[in-house]
Amino acid sequence: MSEVTTWPWLPTELIENIISEVWSSSLSTNDRITLMTSSLLVNKTWMVAFTRISSKDVHIPCPSYIDQYLRILREESPIYDEHSRSLPDRLCRSLTFRVGYTPPGHDAAPSGNEPQMAKALSDMMYTLHTISYLPNLRRVSIEYVNWGFDDLFDQYRLIAFPAQVTNLELDYTFSQKTPPWLIGALRSNQERHMCLPWSLPFIRHLSIQGAGEAFLIDMVSACPNIQSLTTDAYIRLGAIIPLPDAVQMVTLRESTSMPLTREGMDGYNLIPALDGAFFSVPTPTLKIVIESGVPDAAVWDEYREMCGERGVQLIHRVL
Repeated sequence: MSEVTTWPWLPTELIENIISEVWSSSLSTNDRITLMTSSLLVNKTWMVAFTRISSKDVHIPCPSYIDQYLRILREESPIYDEHSRSLPDRLCRSLTFRVGYTPPGHDAAPSGNEPQMAKALSDMMYTLHTISYLPNLRRVSIEYVNWGFDDLFDQYRLIAFPAQVTNLELDYTFSQKTPPWLIGALRSNQERHMCLPWSLPFIRHLSIQGAGEAFLIDMVSACPNIQSLTTDAYIRLGAIIPLPDAVQMVTLRESTSMPLTREGMDGYNLIPALDGAFFSVPTPTLKIVIESGVPDAAVWDEYREMCGERGVQLIHRVL
């Protein structure tokens, strides 16, 4: 009699760790959709673990998923039984959108041709603003891929926004084939939107990566009560003078982990910004965090002392 080979059962904790690690990874849109569809077919243990984990940090991978997700929130999805139908609404703490457009043979998108995902973003924000879904939602992340910087403003994407959200993350990325000069031109040629039709006074933590100074200034002005601001190290601190009075931490993030030299430290323009009108009202608890490669010890100590003399704590974090 031949022996029957069976696959060993994985402990539930290990399954949850695997799913959590994969789900939090930076997946392509197609890979995330594949993960979402296939995870419901493995077995019941895997499906239950996946639905719980993916319900906490929700990704909207394509416009068509908006309708499916709203059916879940309305407790109309057959995936959940009567005991678990309300879980997605109560568990969700973050929403992530990826808005992208890549015309055939091109890497960077023009300013026209509204992507379907951007419209889906507007529709979702309007729904959450008008209906009391996702009471524990605290973070909204929006990544624009191969797209310009005006869509949020020109299309009023955030004019209706869920007030329970305290963290807003905006990330602008381009494919590797996009010429650096083109990205730089898009950033530098962007103009200020002087009179924004919306405000986000409930946002406490604002992160903006990959955009230019004009975009950053507009968004900071739209979020008057932020307590922390995270942005790219190439942004001149003097360009965003003055910051809102509630700001307690500014984080400047380098794009590489190259060692931080004196030239790099001088480029942050820290001391002139602190000696200028960096704040309309002095903030004695201000921290400036530099995320970069390992800094030159002597140069770092020098700058830390100068910042300390001005009542500012300078902190370094290794990328």
